[in-house]
Amino acid sequence: MTSCPERTTTSRENTQSYALAPLFGVGRDEMIAHIPHCLALGMRVVRTGPGMAELCLPYRESLVGDPERGVVFGGAITTLLDQTGGLATSCSLETLTSIATLDLRIDYLRAAAPGHDLVARAECTKRTTNVVFIRGSAWEHTPDDPFATCVMTFMIAANPSEQPLARLIEDAPSARRESSTSPTRDSWAWRLSPARRRSFAGCRFIPDSSGTTVCPRSMAVSWEPFSNSPPRSG
Repeated sequence: MTSCPERTTTSRENTQSYALAPLFGVGRDEMIAHIPHCLALGMRVVRTGPGMAELCLPYRESLVGDPERGVVFGGAITTLLDQTGGLATSCSLETLTSIATLDLRIDYLRAAAPGHDLVARAECTKRTTNVVFIRGSAWEHTPDDPFATCVMTFMIAANPSEQPLARLIEDAPSARRESSTSPTRDSWAWRLSPARRRSFAGCRFIPDSSGTTVCPRSMAVSWEPFSNSPPRSG
């Protein structure tokens, strides 16, 4: 039985220009842990880097769609590729924001061999103001023998929802060094909108006339004034 690949470190350059750079590396399962569907399927993060992501879907019988052959259900493979493409999209952004799948086309080259963990890799091929273009593939043995390939497009800033990944960046060592007090306008935190900066700081809104923001975490934050209406959720 083939299992998820060893999560070894890969070299990367110019990560300082990416919003998720503090989270780049191997085995960062927390980058998808806020998504219940990923948890239900048991997905794992193999590695991430500038404009790329590699995820693993461990094999288990509950994912089988063809009991006679033991082949994993196609919907699980679609979810694996879609999630990998979405994470690669987020890893390509200089400013952390919401995304949404615009288009996803999968070409199945053959059936995935039963009893093996499935691995998907996605890479950003082009990014415009509003759209990110992604190519990906999935395999169970080696990357040069994929059982599926795909092309995807994602919309940038698709909705005003808060970004769970922002709080992970706060806990990353490089981010803590950068924001020991209030973030400066040159730091990565200023790439977030005011509402997202408050989410990043772990703040909660108290709707009174003073527009107070309460930050229960240890980081001292001083934000610019904001309205008395809580941020909209997606």
